Amino acid sequence: MKESVLRGSQQVAVFFDRDGTIITNRDYNNDPEGIVWYPQTFIAMRALLAHGFRIFIISNQSAVARGYCSCSEVEYFNSCLDKKLRLEKVYVSGFYYSPFHPKGTVPPFNVDHVSRKPAPGMLLEAAAEYDIDLKTSVMVGDSAVDLGAGRNAGCKTVLVLTGHGRKTLSEIERGNVMAPDAVIPHIGFLPDLIGRCVW
Repeated sequence: MKESVLRGSQQVAVFFDRDGTIITNRDYNNDPEGIVWYPQTFIAMRALLAHGFRIFIISNQSAVARGYCSCSEVEYFNSCLDKKLRLEKVYVSGFYYSPFHPKGTVPPFNVDHVSRKPAPGMLLEAAAEYDIDLKTSVMVGDSAVDLGAGRNAGCKTVLVLTGHGRKTLSEIERGNVMAPDAVIPHIGFLPDLIGRCVW
């Protein structure tokens, strides 16, 4: 595998939201039997790896705070994703999730937290652990909170129109959500977008 892209002494990454971006929306469900992958996911991620980018999955999982599942169930679900990705020759550097929500019912997760998107905590944690240059890295997702997290971390931001993406785009067009650096139909367009450095 090609060495990770470097900016000075640092590496560059693509941070992906999970539900609605690489797989279909889950609606608080962390049952691995229900995983449905978007068909472009594996090809796009392999192309990014071939160009030397690290890949991270960054996900809010308020289902834990709401009592729909446990942290261990989220982690098992993510391990199932990782297993499939590895079979497809996609190597993710890290899965990060935030189990918190201020309207949750399960202590100690029923609070706001710096890890919960749109706060940048998960991206900052990954950047510290892997020496990532956030200014030249990219956050990809289908929601306003994904774009907010990327922006708050200092990354470039890309909206995909899968998942809640079209609803988010409508909010952007109405001026309710700050526009991302780019909008693409799905993540299959991402390697070419990044390769052309359109921003």
